[in-house]
Amino acid sequence: MPPMPPVGPNTMGWTTWSHEQKLAYMKTTVLPAEREIFQSFEPLRFAKMTCETCHGRGVQDGTYKMPNPDLPHIDGGMRGFQELKRTQPEVLHFMQKVVGPQTAHLLGYSEFDMAQHIGFSCYQCHIRDGVSQ
Repeated sequence: MPPMPPVGPNTMGWTTWSHEQKLAYMKTTVLPAEREIFQSFEPLRFAKMTCETCHGRGVQDGTYKMPNPDLPHIDGGMRGFQELKRTQPEVLHFMQKVVGPQTAHLLGYSEFDMAQHIGFSCYQCHIRDGVSQ
């Protein structure tokens, strides 16, 4: 499998934070913001959004591991995204234009830059199932 695009530097010093600092920030800042973001798109589906919504079983085992294998896996590359555009255009648009940029900002990363292939991308949350051209 090809290497993942680098996420780039973190402007918040996330890697230096303690687990307790990260957990507090996620609960007080990220979760409420993400709840609002997702509820604006699908209010019923995301009426009850918790840590498990994004982190899945990683909450129970305390790892909060990302990308989360419980989220839908994504075929990387042009064909994978063309298929998403064909089958789920609203979801793809929402994830690329709203969720990705806003989550990057909340976590202190730059938005994904397709030209440089760096920044916060789909693959920080979703497992990439290979790459198709």
